[in-house]
Amino acid sequence: MEVIVSIHKAVLPESFVVRMGNYFMKRFYYTVLPKMGFLNCLLLQYKGTYAGIIVTNIKPFSLIRSSIPSNFFTFCWVMCVSLLQLAQRFAVLFEVLRYKPDPILRSFEQTGTAFEILTIGVLSSFRQVILPDGRKLSHALLHEAVSYYRAKGFTHVTGQILKSNQEALKFYSKYNATFIQSSTREFGVVMDLPLSNFNTPR
Repeated sequence: MEVIVSIHKAVLPESFVVRMGNYFMKRFYYTVLPKMGFLNCLLLQYKGTYAGIIVTNIKPFSLIRSSIPSNFFTFCWVMCVSLLQLAQRFAVLFEVLRYKPDPILRSFEQTGTAFEILTIGVLSSFRQVILPDGRKLSHALLHEAVSYYRAKGFTHVTGQILKSNQEALKFYSKYNATFIQSSTREFGVVMDLPLSNFNTPR
């Protein structure tokens, strides 16, 4: 758990879960959601050292909300503790409450065969590592996740990406992903990557 949290914080410090603090990550996000089968986390180890992470989910439209009814008291307790630990987190919570999930993600979720990439990243000291097959570690992480979900019958990968995140757009473009303008976020797009198109990156 400590490794997961530390790498997540290092590769995506601006994410909602990181800004809500370690308690929220350890006691709800990386505990309750995986037990419910909604969230999956893969750690990458390179030469004995944990170097990267990919976090995926099968509820691209309603990840947190789907888990609350059966974990209501746990969720409330964790949120209260997290907010009391740092008052600035109230602003993060209000920001999330104002967020409107994209209807495009609802269509992906309803198929039951699409998974979402929430977080993918490699620690800065490992980003230039090239594996014997010619891939960087970030591509190895993506391939591992795709193999995992493909074996379960999933057919699409999706994800929300900021237009300003050119690195991510270029990364997924190598796999012939398409990007759909978000209907709720002018500055964002929703990725659609059919696994039938997924192969060695261009």
